[in-house]
Amino acid sequence: MLRQMASQHPDKRALFFQGQAYTFVELEQEARRLASALQAYGVRAGDRIVLYLRNSYELVLSLLAIWGLGACAVPLDARLRDRGLAKLVRLARPRGIIFDSALVGDESELLSEVRSLPLRAVVSPASLSDSSLLAWTKLLHREAANFVWPDIDEEASSLIIFTSGSTASPKGVEWSFRNLDPGVRVITEMGLVSSSDVLLCGLPLSHSGGLAYVQLMIGVGATLVLMREFRPLEFLRNIEQYRV
Repeated sequence: MLRQMASQHPDKRALFFQGQAYTFVELEQEARRLASALQAYGVRAGDRIVLYLRNSYELVLSLLAIWGLGACAVPLDARLRDRGLAKLVRLARPRGIIFDSALVGDESELLSEVRSLPLRAVVSPASLSDSSLLAWTKLLHREAANFVWPDIDEEASSLIIFTSGSTASPKGVEWSFRNLDPGVRVITEMGLVSSSDVLLCGLPLSHSGGLAYVQLMIGVGATLVLMREFRPLEFLRNIEQYRV
């Protein structure tokens, strides 16, 4: 879907995050670089990659690259800490993880849990002493001229979203690539969202409600204004500034 939007609306602004704008063709090119790098580190269709990131450009790009490879994204709530977080990583059985060092300290149980994973990439690695971690910026510097997006099996897993665990132990809900499409199609057919619309998201992208906005961005061609987190006054300012 991203490739289609980059072809149909190359210069249209797809994403705004913290004042920075990204067009569809820019997103596709950056997602291509990231996907090529992930592939070079052994990520293949069906592999699970944990994303422990706050709402951010890096999180959106990671989702797009992982889906583009036919792999499975496992976005975790950035509010989770240590023991509960490590348990979810064990349940996910991932091949790799991309995480934000702002959420993790050197003594974090998470670092111990993922130490043996083939891929451990970190945003802003300077705050951690583990030199074996792969810097996010290194992933994006990879040359992707010869990279070709693979064909996607619609029945393969695209997402694992964990329940909150408020009434029982968290459970992973698995989505196929086919599951990503119906909501977008229904909303489009009902005329609720079109490519001329601007959408504002303050929901976490670890939740199906937040992910729906990313799906509409790449599925319909709408422009997405993504907030780091929901803040009422900032939300209202964004409505006015971006004409949501």
